[in-house]
Amino acid sequence: MTIGVSSFVARIERIAQRKLTYRIGGVGADSTCDCIGLIMGAMYELGRKPYDLHSTNYFARFQTMELKKAGEKELFLGQLLFRARTNQDRLSARYLPGGSHYTGDLLDYYHVGVVTGVNPLRIIECTENGDVTGIVINDKFRNWQYGGKLRGVLYENTDTGGVYVPQEAENIMALYEAKVITQKDPLTLRATPAGRKIGEIPKGATVEVLADGTWPRVRYGEALGYVSGEYLERIEEEPDRQKVTIIDSEGNRFEPVGDFRVLFGSVD
Repeated sequence: MTIGVSSFVARIERIAQRKLTYRIGGVGADSTCDCIGLIMGAMYELGRKPYDLHSTNYFARFQTMELKKAGEKELFLGQLLFRARTNQDRLSARYLPGGSHYTGDLLDYYHVGVVTGVNPLRIIECTENGDVTGIVINDKFRNWQYGGKLRGVLYENTDTGGVYVPQEAENIMALYEAKVITQKDPLTLRATPAGRKIGEIPKGATVEVLADGTWPRVRYGEALGYVSGEYLERIEEEPDRQKVTIIDSEGNRFEPVGDFRVLFGSVD
């Protein structure tokens, strides 16, 4: 299941408004959370199936794509931010050499937050630190060290610094719908024709085609991007036939004889 980044961020914000308190293992369902539980809870509420482990280290290693050093000028919407340390005494044995989840990475990713705004900056975390226990919202980058994209979230507009404008996707009229017919799952969604990868669309999914061509511009959920047209199959639909009322420039009302196809919403 793929979730649009704006839906993911909106859910994080919604959970944060519940004024949760900190509890190890909490995912927001009982008014408690821990740092990774905030993220897990958002994905659960959006229909994601349970993850293998409740662990920031598990998420950093296996559920985060393109994990790399984070910089304040390179933040984007929905980005996971991690703090890490080199003290292996604090790292679970499963992530050490010989452990079931050893990857060669011996950093202990002990804390995580989510970027829910870039301009102005807004980072949400669930933490316990001194007198603070629960949701914290920061407008400064502070000491985050690594960042990446959460698997299962379809990121878009990262080429603009993560300033996502949901109205852009909502207001564009689709030309038609098409089915993804890739031989292998999934289909790559790109920022520009033949450009940088920004997401994936599952085989068999339905997309809305906003602009035709060799590299059609498509909308999938709340994400916009370009895909190779050879992997799309247009879905043919019967015209919507309904009786409409037309009002001319002088306010006269007409009810045309016969069936009319409404192309751009209702006519009244």
